[in-house]
Formats: sequence, structure tokens, C-alpha cells
Amino acid sequence: MVFPTGAHPLYPLFHPRSVAVIGATNNITKWGYSTFSSIKSAYKGELYPVNNRADKVLGMTAYPSIKAVPGEVDLAVIVVPSQTVVEVMRDCAQKGVKAAVVISAGFAEIGPTGQALQDEMMRVARKGGIRVVGPNCMGMWSAEADLPAFMFPMSISDGPLALVSQGGNIGSALVSNAHARGIGFRQYISCGCTADIQIEDYIEYLGNDDSVKVIMVYIEGLSDGRRFVEKVAPVTKKKPVVALKPGKTDAAKLAITSHSGSMAGRDAVYDAALRKAGVLRTNTTLAMLDVAIALLFQPLPQGRNVVIITPGGSYGVMCADACA
Repeated sequence: MVFPTGAHPLYPLFHPRSVAVIGATNNITKWGYSTFSSIKSAYKGELYPVNNRADKVLGMTAYPSIKAVPGEVDLAVIVVPSQTVVEVMRDCAQKGVKAAVVISAGFAEIGPTGQALQDEMMRVARKGGIRVVGPNCMGMWSAEADLPAFMFPMSISDGPLALVSQGGNIGSALVSNAHARGIGFRQYISCGCTADIQIEDYIEYLGNDDSVKVIMVYIEGLSDGRRFVEKVAPVTKKKPVVALKPGKTDAAKLAITSHSGSMAGRDAVYDAALRKAGVLRTNTTLAMLDVAIALLFQPLPQGRNVVIITPGGSYGVMCADACA
């Protein structure tokens, strides 16, 4: 079986026919246990645990390396110490893996040493033609593949929303809050340090998925603001993109660098870029989810043509502020 002719480069990430979890373990205290448990709970494709110290993981035959897996592997989920990720990525390239989710931390977010390790990982990945989510992320979800490739099990279901988040915990909270309201996600990506696939690449891909009605995005930093605008502006003409971008204070900017390895930049510049791209900016996670859900139930706004109907003047005043 092959992927569709002319399929998008990210197609194997969201439609994997087979998944290997490198670092899967029976040790309940390790992230490799909870990650493998999460995927095993729902994924119906070929699933391979990779562990060089165990014959079986959660009752499934384990393999000492991804190169020992008998079948093809489309997606590798990597949960091993950062110092071994480059070697693992080299094995993935030799195996012909098409995409990888690197949950492991200890890369750009820790400084120059981690950045050098991240650069070497990406050199190997690019040479092998592997698209990479992360590193330092909490995983991803694809409703199409019924794939909860999360760092730990989360309640999530299929639905009309999509979420791209540089913050894993914020992403998890948004997913949980939406699930409690009965709203699901077609795709969710915790993109972490965005060493390879950039936020705008995900948005562009999701923009062409007709099953996604509203795209939510939590941004800590962008590597190329001009590229973001060029790729996202065509999407916002078709469907809403709602963003949360912190970093208005110096303290927050420092926190962003140590969290995702991103450069926060001037808030006014980001605000202008988001406006130019047609992205709706919100200030809290609750507001982002509220706006996204509201936009699910109405046509894409075509301009400044809002009518406010209110039982009292004060509500009209607040609505006018919100619209502006």
C-alpha cells in the first residue's frame, strides 16, 4: 500500500499505517509507558514497541531497535533521553520512516548545547527525508487515524476543531476543556520547539482539510514572520484562525526562551503580523476556545457588518468593544 499520488508532505504524519514507539516500556513511572499506553488504547494500525531490554511491552512483542521491526514504519514516536535521539533518528532514516514525533526534551529550550543537539538531529532527519514534530512536545492526535500519540492518555474525540500549540500543558487544557463541552478535534499538534515543521506549515495543511472548520493556535515565537503571513493569509480567507500569543512583558519573553526555545520578539510586531494574516488574536485560553466554538456556528465574517441586538445598553457597549 502506498500513499496517494501527490499527497502533502505531512500526509504520513496524520495518516500513518504503522507506528513505532521508540522507548516504549513496562515501567509505569516512565513517559515511554504512558505514551505507548495512550497510542495502544485506540490506534488500529500496525503498532510496534521498541525497547532493547524487554521482549514484550504491555503484552506486545518488542523489538531491540526500529531496524528490527519486520514491517514498514510510517511514524516513529520517540521517547528516549535526548542524548540518544540522534542515533535513533539515524536508525529511523535507514528504516525509511516518513515522520517522527520527538517527545524527548533537552534541546533548544536548554541553551546552546541543546541547540547543537537539535541541529544534528535535524541534519540526520532532513538527510533521511523525515518530517519532525517537536522536539520537547507532548505529542499529537489525528482523528482520521484514531491516533492519540500523546505523552499521557487524554480525553479527546473527533470534531470540527484543530489545534496547534507550542505549549503542551496549555494544549492539554484546551483539549480537556473542549471535550467537557462536547467539542472534538480533527487534529491536535503539540509542536514544541518546532525544529522542522513550523506553525504556519500546520495551519496551511489544516486549511486544506475540509473537515476542519476552525483552527486554534498557541504561539510563543515564530522563526519567520513574513513566511507566516504568506502561508496563513490564504487560509483565513477560507476559515477562521484564532490565536493566543503571550510575551507582552520582558518576564514572559524570558520564560518563552527557556520553555520552547523560541524568540518572543516585540509584541507590537506580532500583533501586526497576526492582523495582516487575518488571524483573530485572543488574550486567554478560555477566550480562544470561546471564540473558536462561536465561529463554528456561523459563516466566516465577511467584513464590518455586525448588528448588535441587546436587552440593555450596557451589554451593547461591551459588545461594541469586543467587536472593535
